[in-house]
Amino acid sequence: MNNDSTLKHNIDYENEIVLEPNYQTQRRSEYPNLDDQFDMLFHEIESNGTISNTGEWFSKLKEIKQKYPKSE
Repeated sequence: MNNDSTLKHNIDYENEIVLEPNYQTQRRSEYPNLDDQFDMLFHEIESNGTISNTGEWFSKLKEIKQKYPKSE
């Protein structure tokens, strides 16, 4: 059995284990790379003098977090 914490285990109707990526793995694959994130933050600060929850960086990360919510 795979103990990789980046996978969640689901059992289908025939009792076979099916491995699916968890929310962390899914988010990680869609987050912009750090260079792009820093660039988004720089341009927002340069334009507005601050970081807000309506800027490109926050909006992009929020979109991804909502697409792949934490499993409760």
